[in-house]
Amino acid sequence: MARPIGFCNYIYVPMFILSSAVGSLVAAAAGLIGKTCSNNLINLRGYFIGCAVAIFVIGCLPYFLITKTSCCGMDKGRGADNIALRLLLGLLLLAMIAVLIILAVKLPRRAGAAGFPDQDSAAAHKEYSLDQFPTWLRNTVLSKWDDSVPNCLARSVPCSALDTPYYSSFQILSTAPLTPLQFGCCMPPQSCNFTFVRPTYWISNQTSSLSGDCSRWNNDPDKLCFNCDSCKAGVIAHNSKSLKIVNNLVLGAIVMCAVYFIYFFCLCSIICKLEG
Repeated sequence: MARPIGFCNYIYVPMFILSSAVGSLVAAAAGLIGKTCSNNLINLRGYFIGCAVAIFVIGCLPYFLITKTSCCGMDKGRGADNIALRLLLGLLLLAMIAVLIILAVKLPRRAGAAGFPDQDSAAAHKEYSLDQFPTWLRNTVLSKWDDSVPNCLARSVPCSALDTPYYSSFQILSTAPLTPLQFGCCMPPQSCNFTFVRPTYWISNQTSSLSGDCSRWNNDPDKLCFNCDSCKAGVIAHNSKSLKIVNNLVLGAIVMCAVYFIYFFCLCSIICKLEG
């Protein structure tokens, strides 16, 4: 039976083009990520660049190897070499799948699961806590948190925008559409039970707690709660949507690896048998 010339290219060329396009878009997205304090703590740019490289390699490697092995890997005179290359490619794809699955398990899959609160829910909007997030993500932020971070956040987080006549009471402030950084860094945790004066100015009373973040709160506009655990949690929550995008990219890469593996070792074998 005549070999269907170029049949494999009908599969590999579109996937090569698709993976190249997706990888380029992800790399472009990495370039657009600003070098802000919160982004640098999470290293968002590094995650996106890593995903771009992984997607591009997954898309390109099988295509280039297939030119050496042919679809079936059974060309006359080259059978042993081609089979060895196919096995090498299969092991490489399995290794990629294993690594990507580990990353997918590590990264949160959706809001409200795997340690990520839903930013739109009332409970999450009230207060962020480091305990809400995965241990590895907490450690990433804490390991990079030094004296320069609060100073950087003080310059970049718009806390002064809260000091307007509109936020004249705590009731209004507690239901306002604040960002995680504003809620975590610009005011003390509600558990401190401080007396509200204005959004960035609170005073303690007889029932106030003075432990943990409550002891770190300072009415100085350059200090506020920028060194609080609630602010560190706000930094993570601020980047949660981007991290979920990274997780989806990792899952997509797993699917690509699986498709290549199934095609290269299953479909090609069927084609070889049909060719006789």
